[in-house]
Amino acid sequence: MQTWLVGVLSLFVVAAGTGRALAASTQPVRDPEGSILAVVVECSSCRSGNGGSKCHGGVEKGWLDGKACGTCLIEANYGASIEYPYDLQMYGRLVDAHGEPVKERFVKLFIANGWNVRTRTGQDGTFRLVLGATGERKSTAALPIDLGTRVDAPKENAGHHAMFLLPDHYAACPQPAAKSSKAGDNAKSKKP
Repeated sequence: MQTWLVGVLSLFVVAAGTGRALAASTQPVRDPEGSILAVVVECSSCRSGNGGSKCHGGVEKGWLDGKACGTCLIEANYGASIEYPYDLQMYGRLVDAHGEPVKERFVKLFIANGWNVRTRTGQDGTFRLVLGATGERKSTAALPIDLGTRVDAPKENAGHHAMFLLPDHYAACPQPAAKSSKAGDNAKSKKP
C-alpha cells in the first residue's frame, strides 16, 4: 500500500508541477485517473507574453493570452460548480524577478463560487493552500497539486499574489463594449 501511494504521489508531482517560473498560466487539476477536475489560472501584468522581465504574474486584473484575465473570471463563472472528491493540497513557491524567495507574502486563491482562500509564504517563498472536498469523497488522502515556481512582484501586486480556481471549461471575461466616436454621436444628434 505504501509503495502504491508513493507511486501515485510521484506521478502527481511530475504531471501537475512544471517547476518553471511563470508569469501567466493555466494549469489543470487532475484526479488519480487523469480527469481534469478544475484549472488554476494565473494572470500576467502584460497583455502580450513577450514583455520579458517587466511582466509578472499573480495580478487580480491582467491578461492571459492577450485576453482580459482576473476577477472578471470569477464574475463570468460565478455559480459554476466545481466538484472534486478529494481534499486538494496546492503548493508552490514565489520568487522575485531575480529568483530570490518572496517571504511573508499573501497568496490568495479566488474560487468560482465566490469564496477565496489565502495563505502566507514562508522564509523560503513556499506556500500551501488546502481545500476540502466538494463532492462525495473517494479518498481520505489529500490530492497534492504542485503549482511550481511563480514570479511575483510585491511592489506592483496589491497586497497579495492572486490565482483563480475555475471549472475546466470556464467562461472567458466579457470583452469591453466598443466605444462610439464623439463625432458619430454628435452627427446623429444634430437636427437638419
